[in-house]
Order: sequence, then structure tokens, then C-alpha cells
Amino acid sequence: MAKRSDISDAHVCAAYLARAGGDSRWPHQILAEDLGVPPKVAYAACIRALHRDLIDYGVSLRGGFLTPAGRALAARVSGR
Repeated sequence: MAKRSDISDAHVCAAYLARAGGDSRWPHQILAEDLGVPPKVAYAACIRALHRDLIDYGVSLRGGFLTPAGRALAARVSGR
């Protein structure tokens, strides 16, 4: 059984970057499909990243964006 802890904050940030880069799927869909976890678990990982101030949103978490801390984590992980 997949758990929220199976999805790292770096995975979540990468999903939001992919969405911003033109992927038509929502971030939680990207996580679910790419990592093979249930969408509910992927969405819970997005909420965890929100509480850690890595992502933020206006109207819906699905259409959220990376905060400066989230961009820094993504840059560290990708080596940029």
C-alpha cells in the first residue's frame, strides 16, 4: 500500500515544474501516474508540500505554483 511518505517533496516540486513547463496533467496526476500511487495519496503529498511552504496556490491546489523555497529545492535536486 502506497503512503504519502513514499513521495518526496522533491517529487512534488518536480510535478509542479512539469505542469508549469507544459505538461497538461495536474501535479497530483503526474505524481500518481509517474510513481504508480493512488491519486489520493499524491494529493496528500501536495498538501504536505503546501504546509511546508514549498508550494502555494490562488484558487485551487491543483493549479498551484512553487514558492521560492520550492524553487530552491527543485534547483538543488536538479543540480541547477
